[in-house]
Amino acid sequence: PPALPSSCSFPMSPHEPEHIPQLRMMRPNLRDLPPLDLPAGYALRHFRPGDEPGVTETFIEAFNEPSMHASWAIINNNGFQPQRSFLIEHDGQIVSSASMLYDPDLPDAHRTGTAFLHWVAARPGHAGKRIGYWTCLAVLHRMLWEGYVRAGLGTDLGRYAAIKTYLNLGFIPQLVAERQRQDWRDVFNEMETPELADRFAQQLAGPIYPY
Repeated sequence: PPALPSSCSFPMSPHEPEHIPQLRMMRPNLRDLPPLDLPAGYALRHFRPGDEPGVTETFIEAFNEPSMHASWAIINNNGFQPQRSFLIEHDGQIVSSASMLYDPDLPDAHRTGTAFLHWVAARPGHAGKRIGYWTCLAVLHRMLWEGYVRAGLGTDLGRYAAIKTYLNLGFIPQLVAERQRQDWRDVFNEMETPELADRFAQQLAGPIYPY
C-alpha cells in the first residue's frame, strides 16, 4: 500500500473528500486523568509483532472499509513505537486499538508539549463496553508519562460515537476551518445534545487554528 504523506498527522477518512478538513479536538491538559478500569473479560496490552491481521480486521469492522490497510499504516507512521500503541483483547481477539503519534514533521506542535491520539477503532460488536474510551485513556496516560502536557486528535463528520467518547475524555472542539463553526453545531444536533453548542460557545466563536 502507498505510504502516508509525512505531513499527514491525522489520516483522512476514506468516507470524506480531501477538501473537507477533519474536525479537530484538543484536551488542554493531561492532568487528573481517571484510572483505567476495564470491564471484566477485557485485557489491555501493547502492540506486538503478529498483531497486524487482528488490527486490520478491527479497523475494517469499525469503519466498514474492506480495503483498509490499518496495521501497515500504523507501523509505518512516523515515530511508531509498540509501547505507544495500545490494544484491547477479548477472548483472544483484538477488539480495539489506539495509538500515540509522534511526528518529527511537526516540531512546533511537539515543542509545545502536544501529542496526538490517532488510529482509534473499536469493533461495533462490543458497543456499550466503552472499550474505545479505555484504549484512548491508556494512550493519554502514556502521553503524560512521556512528559506531554496536552493532547490533540482528528475525527470526521458523522463519527458521533467517537466524538462522544472524546468529549467524555475531556477533549474540546478546536476550529481549523471557518465552516466548522456550523459543522460542530450540526454534530451536536445530530447527537441530540444541542446544549453542547452553548457549553463550547467560546471555542465555536474563537480563532481558527492552522490546519
